[in-house]
Amino acid sequence: MPRADLHDWLRTVLKISPADATLAALTQQHSSLTRFANNTIHQNVAETQSHLMVRVEIEARRGLATTTQLTEEGVRSAVDRACELARHSPAVADRPSLPGPQHYPVIARWDGPTAAATPQERGERVARAIRLAANARLMAAGYLATSSATTALADSSGMAASYPSTFAEFALTVMGADSSGWAKAKAPALSELPIEQLTEQAIRTT
Repeated sequence: MPRADLHDWLRTVLKISPADATLAALTQQHSSLTRFANNTIHQNVAETQSHLMVRVEIEARRGLATTTQLTEEGVRSAVDRACELARHSPAVADRPSLPGPQHYPVIARWDGPTAAATPQERGERVARAIRLAANARLMAAGYLATSSATTALADSSGMAASYPSTFAEFALTVMGADSSGWAKAKAPALSELPIEQLTEQAIRTT
């Protein structure tokens, strides 16, 4: 979901909330995974998840609710539940106020090719690891995962921000007749994962 759409949902939260102060955070993540075992790719899976958090303050009383239902009804329900919880919570004086408009530095954690990685692209990288293991007369098992996520924040004081990121992870176990080796690495970009080097490292320790 584009960042503009995430902020549209947050504006909806702020518009319908009757609270004295409201903070909303929305994260959407898309994750994909390629699994392999016995030197064979056997599974490709993908899922997209959304998570909305609403925190309200009513007369120094706070309530918080979450939902994964990004519909008008789901958002309104989360706001209503947060307000109801606030009304039944103890009042706490002297809480810090909301921050107001802010300027945040840009953090470069987004890689387009990682976000768009296909099962075929992950499979080609996994195949290299499998070939190295097979050439060493070993069995390889593990996974290669890619994901992208964007988190957006907004509150009733005018603060608004968003943070997009990508993530890649490779894990491998190679097995011989009486020993095994293991390697794992994570990176913001799929291209930064040294899959062949990790596989050779696992082979050396077998």
